[in-house]
Amino acid sequence: MEEKIKTPKHLSAESKRIWADINARYKLELYHLAILKSALEWHDQEQEARRIIRAEGQVITAPNGAKRRHPAVENARNAHVQFLAAMKMLGIDDDEETEMQRGPGRPPRGYSV
Repeated sequence: MEEKIKTPKHLSAESKRIWADINARYKLELYHLAILKSALEWHDQEQEARRIIRAEGQVITAPNGAKRRHPAVENARNAHVQFLAAMKMLGIDDDEETEMQRGPGRPPRGYSV
């Protein structure tokens, strides 16, 4: 009997739904779960940065009066890039067969049967 995979408690409600959906569709190994957890943590950081940007705006005024980009803009961008990189590592793509569904891939160069 397979062990039920527990959802990390610190994830947002949206990330918990994503975690559950992916775990329902794919049989993930332990290292896949670590990557997925990291991806969803990045997703949550991106969403938090976007909430800050919505509340405070993309531009802030520095103490010297100069206008500059809100630091949360860069945080959101970085978190989004990290989220996408982690998801790419998982090989999950709804539009086509995934790496996990295909299997290990082609044999190494020089391999013969």
